[in-house]
Amino acid sequence: MPATCLIEQIADQKELVKTFADAMAHYQLFEVEELLDEGNYCYFCEEGERVETDKAGFAEYLREAFLPRIQVAADPATIEINQCIACRMGNPVVLLDDGTFPHHSKREWPTQVGFMLETEDGRIKAIRPCTSFENTENSPERQRELEFMRNNPYKISDFEESLLDDLALDEEDSEEKE
Repeated sequence: MPATCLIEQIADQKELVKTFADAMAHYQLFEVEELLDEGNYCYFCEEGERVETDKAGFAEYLREAFLPRIQVAADPATIEINQCIACRMGNPVVLLDDGTFPHHSKREWPTQVGFMLETEDGRIKAIRPCTSFENTENSPERQRELEFMRNNPYKISDFEESLLDDLALDEEDSEEKE
């Protein structure tokens, strides 16, 4: 792919992500739906379970999440655009209100949950909840991931093992400072 095409594609993805984030922050469901392709979408329900759905199911989830804020004419949500550092490394992650909205599970969860986007041809083809993104301490989730990886060493590479060691050292250092 020529460099100019790649640069245009990156610019288009950034604009798509920003448009999505702005529409979400202002609870503009119609605009959000216009950006979604028929694809795979996922969210956490109130019971804390992951729900896999299609575009219509995801739109219904957002409609229910937005309704209380729309009814009281709430201020727009704050926006942060971040990047996934786990399952879809580098993909954009949109956090609303520091990752607390529309997350409303009654179960213990990480302090922040974002919408990880997968894009293709100027459309969003998938959205998944993301709890691992740059420059953010999301301790409960991070601890569960580290614990799982340590208990399943046959599933990780030497490179992943070195990352685990680095993360553990970082956490020990931060605990000692407290």
